Amino acid sequence: MSRDTLRFAAFGACVLIGLGAAPGTARAHGPGAYAQAKTPPSPPGDGAKAEELLGTIETQVKGTDREPIVREALASARHALERAHGARTSGDEPHAALLASLALDWARTANALLTAANVERSADAAAKEAEQAATKVERARALLAESQAQRGVVAAELARLEAEAQRRKESAAASEGARLRGPKGDSTKPAPGAKPAPAPEPKGGSKKP
Repeated sequence: MSRDTLRFAAFGACVLIGLGAAPGTARAHGPGAYAQAKTPPSPPGDGAKAEELLGTIETQVKGTDREPIVREALASARHALERAHGARTSGDEPHAALLASLALDWARTANALLTAANVERSADAAAKEAEQAATKVERARALLAESQAQRGVVAAELARLEAEAQRRKESAAASEGARLRGPKGDSTKPAPGAKPAPAPEPKGGSKKP
């Protein structure tokens, strides 16, 4: 086999590896989806770690609103695993190891994105709870202020009623005192316990019979 033939064969293998498939096979899907390709499990190492992490992430996000956040990273990781499998099949172990490492990096990126989304969701929930708590505090303050205002009104009304009762009591006592003293200038009625004054003698003296 000539040197040009070997070069052509090596170039063809590289092209097939770049397409993510072994010679004679087609790539299952592109990086736009993250469905797991039907490839044998990766050998121990970065590829196996990537597959384990991808399985965990896919289970957590399946059917949730967090799925679109990690979709591209998961698809890139699966695509790198496919290419690593194609490289191993063709006997290119160095490139297979590099692609497995790339798949693990993408899997970790997806995990970081998922963690950030979870943290953001927790922060949003905490902020909502804090806002609700603040609203409750403001309502409690408003109720307290209203209660204090009502208490002030009641206290003022009570003071007014007490003053009115005292005024009426004093007025009644004054009326009773005036009734007991009688009309002004009336001296015909002797004071209790006083002796009656003697009758005045008629003018010119009295004549004895």
